[in-house]
Amino acid sequence: MRVLLIIAIALISAAGQAWPVSDRIPDNHVRSWSIYRNQRFGFSIKYPASWKADGHQGEYNPIVIIYPRNPKPHEFYIIVSIEDRALDQVRESFAEFTKGSPGSKFKEREILFANQRAYQFTRTDNPGFYAVYIPFSDKMFVVSAVRFDIPEVRRALRTFKFGTVGLNASHGAPNKRLQLTPR
Repeated sequence: MRVLLIIAIALISAAGQAWPVSDRIPDNHVRSWSIYRNQRFGFSIKYPASWKADGHQGEYNPIVIIYPRNPKPHEFYIIVSIEDRALDQVRESFAEFTKGSPGSKFKEREILFANQRAYQFTRTDNPGFYAVYIPFSDKMFVVSAVRFDIPEVRRALRTFKFGTVGLNASHGAPNKRLQLTPR
């Protein structure tokens, strides 16, 4: 529930803003990115070295928040968390949110994310919103982006990898088989 509150606040603050970014990110540039590794939950994600990753030691939510240095209030780009609820409960919460915001609709698609079956949710009224729910290792991982419209955010999401839970995840080049679109 706390993650949805954080996402809702960020969506309200980010609505209508645009930042100039390049459309292409060379592979050699991505190789110089920083890597956030979480040994406890067995995942890693790369992000631009000019951004910051704040890891949290709490039980689950959020595990890490990735955002630009010197952000505007409530500005973040990527959150990785674990939710203690089933996919049907996630769908119900999105439906409830839609009731209070009739101009907003959530679209759901089954995708392959980090080589795992996952469920992508986007919003019709906010192209920057992107949330992926990944059932993995008896947990529901959530990788969400408030600024999916930024190429670096999309590229960072493609570098998300699962390793072995409790062990250090290796992190090479982005997985070319990774899909962020429907199968």
